[in-house]
Amino acid sequence: RGGASQVHTHFQISLCKDRYFAQWEERRTAARRYAGRTSGRNYWRDLALAHDAAGLAIRRGNAVAFASLTPPVGTEMILMADSLSDDLAALMYDVLEQLFKRVGMRAFSMGVALPPLGAMARVKDPLRMPVICKIVDRGNPDDVRSDMSANEIYGSPIISTDPFSLARQIAAGMAEAREAREAARREAAAAAAAA
Repeated sequence: RGGASQVHTHFQISLCKDRYFAQWEERRTAARRYAGRTSGRNYWRDLALAHDAAGLAIRRGNAVAFASLTPPVGTEMILMADSLSDDLAALMYDVLEQLFKRVGMRAFSMGVALPPLGAMARVKDPLRMPVICKIVDRGNPDDVRSDMSANEIYGSPIISTDPFSLARQIAAGMAEAREAREAARREAAAAAAAA
């Protein structure tokens, strides 16, 4: 798929002194316009709250993950936190684990945008972009068909995944995994006490 002779990973980093690139910069400027039109409301917080109100969000400490209502392709999970944190890392791990185990994802693309670095990071900005991670299912890598069409590139995406079902599957899988870890800890404690 995509012209590659074999399955392989990619990792790219883009850095700029005073702005983001492409869609990240578009979203940052749109969030500023949103604040200007809504008496200073924070777009990122409102985005998470809207998905939370719809029952699509999963929270862990200072991090939130949600099944997107407007994915670019069938399945998209978005994770956000004010900063890189253990909560965000653990939530990212849990979401990826459940995407593979419960949802059946086999290949994915992930993009992460970090808050500004350098001098921009020291500016106290209540509208500063949070850490944002987007995970998109790329389909079965063994399938000879492409995971993208002209619709996704030039028109409107074809959404084939119910975000409400996706959020329920991720949350249920995380709860089961948490219960299994707790049961294993109890068994280990009981075995240690019996020894």
